[in-house]
Formats: sequence, C-alpha cells, structure tokens
Amino acid sequence: DALLTVMVITGPLRITLGQGVPAQVTLIATGSPTSFSAVNLPAGLTLSNAGLISGSPRTLGTTQVNVTASNAEGSGTTVVTIIVITPIEAFVTRFYEQCLNRAPDANGLSSWSSALASGTQSGVDVARGFILSPEFGARNLSDSDFLKVVYRAFFDRDPDTAGQTTWQAQLSAKVLREDVLYGFILSQEFSTLCQRYGITAIDTESQNAYNVRQFVRRFYQQCLSREPDAQGIVDWTNKLIQGSLLGVDVARGFVLSQEFRQRTLTDQAYLTILYKAFFNRNPDAGGNATWLNEMAAGKSRQVVLDGFIFSAEFSALCAQYGIIPFATGG
Repeated sequence: DALLTVMVITGPLRITLGQGVPAQVTLIATGSPTSFSAVNLPAGLTLSNAGLISGSPRTLGTTQVNVTASNAEGSGTTVVTIIVITPIEAFVTRFYEQCLNRAPDANGLSSWSSALASGTQSGVDVARGFILSPEFGARNLSDSDFLKVVYRAFFDRDPDTAGQTTWQAQLSAKVLREDVLYGFILSQEFSTLCQRYGITAIDTESQNAYNVRQFVRRFYQQCLSREPDAQGIVDWTNKLIQGSLLGVDVARGFVLSQEFRQRTLTDQAYLTILYKAFFNRNPDAGGNATWLNEMAAGKSRQVVLDGFIFSAEFSALCAQYGIIPFATGG
C-alpha cells in the first residue's frame, strides 16, 4: 500500500528555459497524479494541475523548485531544477539537448551564442551544424528516430502521423537527410520557433546556397533519374557558389556523363529530358518535331544540347536559382 501513496516525478528534472521566451514543459510522474503544486517556481511561470509548466520566465538564474504530485492516495515531492538563461543561449541549448542528447559544453555554447548574437550566423547554420555534425552522425539513428529528433528540435513537438509518413517515404526513396533537413529549416514552424528566441531563421547567404543546391539536385533527378549522392551534390554546389563552374558546366557535366549515356535513350526520350531539365516543362509539339527532324538529318546530340544551354529559357531557369548560365563576351 505504501507504494500507492508515494508518487515520484520522473522527468524532466532539469529544465532549461530562455528569459522572456514562452515555454511549455509537461512534468511526468508515477502514480497517476490528479494534481501538481510547486514551491519557489520562478517568476513568470505557472504549474497546472495537469503538470504543465507554462509562461515566460522573467529572471535569469538557477532555481531549485519543490514540485509535489498528489492524488487521493497520497503525494510525493521532487526537486526540479529550472535554469533560465538568455534566449539565444536557450536556443543553442535546445539543439545540444535534442540533437546531441547532452548538455552544452561551455566553449560550444559560447561560440554558437556569440555567432548568433553578432548576426554572423542564423538559425539554419545552427540547425545544419548540429544535424550534420560527426557527433550527431555517430548516434547512428534510424530514419524514424532521425525524424523524431528533427521534429523535436525544429518544431518543438512530436511528429504528426501524416508528416512522419511523408518524410519516411522520402528517406526510403534515397532522398538525402540533408535535403529532408531543408524541408524543416525552410518551414514556417521553424521560422516561428526562431522568432520566439529572437533568431533569424535563414539569412541571404544560406538561402542562396540552398537555391544552388536545388539547381544541382534537379539535374540529378531529371538527367540521371535518381537522388544525388552526398559528395557529388556538395562538389557541384560548392563550385557553383565559388564561381569556378557555371550553369553550362553543370548541364554538360550531367548530359555528357557516362552515367547519362549508359541510359541509351531514344531521341524522343533524350529531348524530353532536355526540355524538363533545361526548360522545366514538357516539350511543345512544334519545338519537339523540329529537334527530332534535325537529329534524324544527322545533327548530333551535343549540338542539340548546346541549343538548349544557350537558350533564353535556360538563362531564365538559371536566374531563378541565382546561377550564371554561361560566360558572356570575349
């Protein structure tokens, strides 16, 4: 009987919050408690009978809070430590806790926080820095567990069934985790989370880098009919950003590659891919017929390729992604 009358709060026993940042943390206890109460709760926070700590803490510092869980059988009291730090530090801390499953080290917390405070990095840099880190990779999470972590870190919630199913299907189809990650980074939910902490979700430089990556990814999809390999897309993307390659180089690199040639496409299939890859549309009847007739008359596929590359439509497509299509003049 004694076991029925003593309740134990099992978690979380250490809670890190941002000063002035709206928070909601649900306490968990054994014994099916019907009410919770607290002594010494930081100003700005309240505790509901259901065990929900909510509000915006007002004062920086560490507080030991005596929390009691009760029901008709009895009660139990546990000390819960609530740490209130600056919003930026709290933002960084949540990534240590959610992604790396540990408290931040002092140097790491200081470095990330300073970069965010100075504006030299944005939320996307923190997100990528943690999720793409060797330490996170060493956790060797399954796709399902990976998604659960990303939902908690980026959306501050557990996955919804529809979302989990959709992302799981993409990962099963060999979409890189980094590309799935961007789906979370560019979402309104992540932007809203960043706003809570006074953080810019994504800066212009990061947005431009994403656009370039998507330009490269579409060539893998349209020309090679597959998702990119991790190293390949990084190499192409970095060279485009650095300016050592232009749109024409990517176009030729994919269409003239051994992997593309091994597809042994018919002239019609070849044209359809060029239209989709370079113009982002299906062939129009007139243009399609003209190209087919010219190839039948002996025009090489490489010459046809250049016709697409140096077109106004391809230049317009490149402009959408911030890509220079080809060198002009000289």
